[in-house]
Amino acid sequence: MDPHVIRAELKDAVAAKYLTAAGLVVLIYDHFLTFSDELELYWQSKDSFSKYGFLTNRYVVPAMLIAISVESSDLWDATFSDASCRRLLATSSSIGVVSISLANILVLIGVVRLWDKNRTVMWLLGGAFVVTTGATAIGMVLTIAQLYDGIQYSPIAKMCIFTSTTSALLAVWAPPMIFELLMLIITFWNTADRPRDGRMTFIYGLQIDGVPFFVILFLLRLMNLVFAASGGASRSLIGVFFVWGLVTVVLSRSLFYSRLVDPQRRFTDSVAWSTDGSRCRMPADRICDLGNHKAGRSAELVYDDLNMRWATFTGKSDRSDSTYG
Repeated sequence: MDPHVIRAELKDAVAAKYLTAAGLVVLIYDHFLTFSDELELYWQSKDSFSKYGFLTNRYVVPAMLIAISVESSDLWDATFSDASCRRLLATSSSIGVVSISLANILVLIGVVRLWDKNRTVMWLLGGAFVVTTGATAIGMVLTIAQLYDGIQYSPIAKMCIFTSTTSALLAVWAPPMIFELLMLIITFWNTADRPRDGRMTFIYGLQIDGVPFFVILFLLRLMNLVFAASGGASRSLIGVFFVWGLVTVVLSRSLFYSRLVDPQRRFTDSVAWSTDGSRCRMPADRICDLGNHKAGRSAELVYDDLNMRWATFTGKSDRSDSTYG
């Protein structure tokens, strides 16, 4: 093999090693940051597919990234064989497909709830999920079959590497990206079609419905597709595990956020009391009159959707001079 080609392959392998480690660090760090949300929103919630699907994905992905990072770490003294590399990467790839499927189901459930379980949306997204998941699974089987013999342990790079590539990788990464694009369009449509009051701007509505999360997920899927289309054996898989870690972070944040802004949760949990003893509840009572407050001003208790809390609104009757406290 040309020395320049070998050098380029090794550079890509080292880049993949550090990107995988970076994805693992971000994933574990975010896990610690959001662990209290996990306890409150999932561990303490009632049994459901969403609960156990989320928790499975939440813990299986870091476990696999730890295994991959340990295998490629310079601190690991043991030498892997080609056979052990093949088993490890085939296993992680298969689990990756399951992880993608779980993520898409959980996102699908959230989008269907945004549409109040509209049957047309349910059938459309359900059909898209079956088709894209089936295409991803078939693409992964073909990829493993075609790359299996080319998976080797490199004593120079001290990690498992791919010595060949296949166009079947495009069939692995394109379907999830198409599914995310469809979810993005459906969610955007829901936001645009929903009536809004004076406090709910269109941009704010997009944020509440989780459109930014779908955009990020789409871009991460696109990153894998671009690398797969690059043609190089090592480059085609350079960002796979890094993207897997970041997708899991974005998915967790998205699902936490969707549970926090869920109307049913807000109705039961977001209760405040006005000065006359009446209760203010979400989503029915967005504003509670607190009576006179300071000279020439009135006070209201206003629900802050973004921060999920009640805040005191003070201002003149025309609200031209208003602040939230």
